[in-house]
Amino acid sequence: MASIAEGKSLFEIDTELDLLLEEIQEQAECEGQVSEELTARFQQFCAAHGEKVDRIGRFVRMMEAREQFCRVRPHG
Repeated sequence: MASIAEGKSLFEIDTELDLLLEEIQEQAECEGQVSEELTARFQQFCAAHGEKVDRIGRFVRMMEAREQFCRVRPHG
Protein backbone atom coordinates (compact mmCIF):
# COMPACT_ATOMS: atom_id res chain seq x y z
CA MET A 1 0.00 0.00 0.00
CA ALA A 2 2.96 2.36 0.58
CA SER A 3 3.82 2.25 -3.13
CA ILE A 4 0.25 3.33 -3.93
CA ALA A 5 0.69 6.36 -1.68
CA GLU A 6 3.70 7.59 -3.62
CA GLY A 7 1.55 8.22 -6.70
CA LYS A 8 -1.03 10.34 -4.90
CA SER A 9 -0.97 14.10 -4.50
CA LEU A 10 -1.47 15.82 -1.17
CA PHE A 11 -4.98 16.82 -2.28
CA GLU A 12 -5.88 13.20 -3.08
CA ILE A 13 -4.55 12.08 0.30
CA ASP A 14 -6.55 14.83 2.04
CA THR A 15 -9.74 13.87 0.20
CA GLU A 16 -9.26 10.19 0.99
CA LEU A 17 -8.66 10.99 4.67
CA ASP A 18 -11.76 13.21 4.84
CA LEU A 19 -13.94 10.45 3.39
CA LEU A 20 -12.50 7.84 5.74
CA LEU A 21 -12.97 10.06 8.81
CA GLU A 22 -16.56 10.84 7.79
CA GLU A 23 -17.25 7.11 7.48
CA ILE A 24 -15.70 6.47 10.91
CA GLN A 25 -17.73 9.28 12.50
CA GLU A 26 -20.98 8.14 10.89
CA GLN A 27 -20.45 4.54 11.97
CA ALA A 28 -19.59 5.62 15.52
CA GLU A 29 -22.73 7.75 15.74
CA CYS A 30 -25.07 5.14 14.21
CA GLU A 31 -23.68 1.99 15.77
CA GLY A 32 -21.96 3.31 18.87
CA GLN A 33 -18.59 1.91 17.82
CA VAL A 34 -16.27 1.59 14.83
CA SER A 35 -15.87 -1.80 13.16
CA GLU A 36 -12.55 -3.63 13.18
CA GLU A 37 -12.52 -3.48 9.37
CA LEU A 38 -12.83 0.32 9.33
CA THR A 39 -10.23 0.66 12.07
CA ALA A 40 -7.87 -1.53 10.03
CA ARG A 41 -8.47 0.61 6.92
CA PHE A 42 -7.59 3.73 8.91
CA GLN A 43 -4.40 2.12 10.23
CA GLN A 44 -3.44 1.06 6.69
CA PHE A 45 -4.06 4.60 5.48
CA CYS A 46 -1.79 6.01 8.17
CA ALA A 47 0.94 3.49 7.41
CA ALA A 48 0.74 4.14 3.67
CA HIS A 49 0.59 7.92 3.75
CA GLY A 50 2.40 8.77 6.97
CA GLU A 51 5.87 9.02 5.45
CA LYS A 52 4.70 11.22 2.57
CA VAL A 53 2.83 13.55 4.92
CA ASP A 54 5.90 13.72 7.19
CA ARG A 55 8.09 14.71 4.23
CA ILE A 56 5.63 17.41 3.20
CA GLY A 57 5.55 18.71 6.79
CA ARG A 58 9.36 18.90 6.93
CA PHE A 59 9.42 20.79 3.63
CA VAL A 60 6.82 23.30 4.86
CA ARG A 61 8.78 23.88 8.10
CA MET A 62 11.98 24.38 6.09
CA MET A 63 10.27 26.96 3.85
CA GLU A 64 8.84 28.78 6.89
CA ALA A 65 12.31 28.92 8.48
CA ARG A 66 13.77 30.21 5.23
CA GLU A 67 11.09 32.89 5.01
CA GLN A 68 11.87 34.04 8.57
CA PHE A 69 15.60 34.12 7.81
CA CYS A 70 15.02 36.23 4.69
CA ARG A 71 12.86 38.71 6.62
CA VAL A 72 15.47 39.16 9.36
CA ARG A 73 18.47 39.31 7.04
CA PRO A 74 19.33 42.89 6.03
CA HIS A 75 19.12 43.63 2.37
CA GLY A 76 22.54 44.45 1.00
